[in-house]
Amino acid sequence: AVARRLGILKDGTEILTGVELANMNDEQLEASIDSYSVFARLLPDQKLRIVRALKNKGHIVSITGDSVNDAKALSFADVGIAMGSKGTDVARGAADIIMNNNRFASIISAINIARGLYCSIRKALTYILSSNLGELLAILLCLIFYGRFPIAAAPLLLVNLITDIFPVMSVLSDGIAEHKPMHTYCFEDKATFTSRSKITITIQSVIIAAISVIAYGINLKNGENIASTVM
Repeated sequence: AVARRLGILKDGTEILTGVELANMNDEQLEASIDSYSVFARLLPDQKLRIVRALKNKGHIVSITGDSVNDAKALSFADVGIAMGSKGTDVARGAADIIMNNNRFASIISAINIARGLYCSIRKALTYILSSNLGELLAILLCLIFYGRFPIAAAPLLLVNLITDIFPVMSVLSDGIAEHKPMHTYCFEDKATFTSRSKITITIQSVIIAAISVIAYGINLKNGENIASTVM
């Protein structure tokens, strides 16, 4: 009842107890592991079996524990979380993360912050690639159409300094967006660049290159220095 009220036990999923798990071999457990969302009354070695079955099915597994017997499961999981104030030294040594306040709400907050930071980094990388690819494409087009390098090395470095550092700082300081910690990320969410990011990079790069090349070509009749400045 508690798991259902918390949204852990969802429609179409079942509860697996330690007694039922003891009657299943590893192959049966791995085949049916996705149909269970709640595991109750487990022994320490059964936690390890569940972690191994989930990892074999391609899941990213995190587990909490505080006793010596939980050490194997904590070390085998992708992210082992030990209870700091009540956990044993063995459990803390085997874990990747130690919770000082023993509050599960801290795990949710940590996931929320981490996913928000990941999205901020993705936005910054999208902006950097858009501007840099646009500059590279503009230079290549100028070499092709006009047969000359449109801008010297020093001004180009200055342009990169201005167009990359300060805007990226504003993107990274934009704040952490709210995310759903219990939401299962798909491959698109985990990718460094989503389909939307790739489309954004492509469109912005083409626009930057097109405007720069057109501006350079229009002002080239006024002199190369003026054309390079306008570009």
